[in-house]
Amino acid sequence: MERSNQMRRGRGEQMQNSYEIKPGKIEDVKAVVPLIAEFTEEILNDYGMGMDPEVALKAFEHFVEGSFLLWYKGKPVGVFAGAEIKNHLTKERIFSEQIWFLSKPHRRAGIKLLKYAEDWCRAQGYTSLIMAHMQNSNASKIKAFYERSGYMPIETHYLKKI
Repeated sequence: MERSNQMRRGRGEQMQNSYEIKPGKIEDVKAVVPLIAEFTEEILNDYGMGMDPEVALKAFEHFVEGSFLLWYKGKPVGVFAGAEIKNHLTKERIFSEQIWFLSKPHRRAGIKLLKYAEDWCRAQGYTSLIMAHMQNSNASKIKAFYERSGYMPIETHYLKKI
């Protein structure tokens, strides 16, 4: 039993060292669509939100400047993207995450992607980073992770199809 745990840990460490994070580029847009499709299938379909690949391409083009891809063996397996919002009362620059998603086998590398995004935000002069999570995606686990990482809850959204 201990040996199989060591072997699993060894493979996990080996995978962790094989990841590369790169800022998103316009030429990466088509490579991100399968990740967005996976996100839609796993998360958004529960809310009656489908995905049109052409619309997804255009949407990601909008976020390319504030996006980062996690690559594994030449393939994007994770995406973090967002955009700047301004606090109109203080002029504070805030970065708001719009998608943070990793394919299931690569979820443990998500922390690496988040830390990269936090460092990038600091370097760009943002004062805050707003993170969100969908209620149907291990909400209590993600909430606990965010709070352990120094984030605090600020708002809850509700959706009604009209």
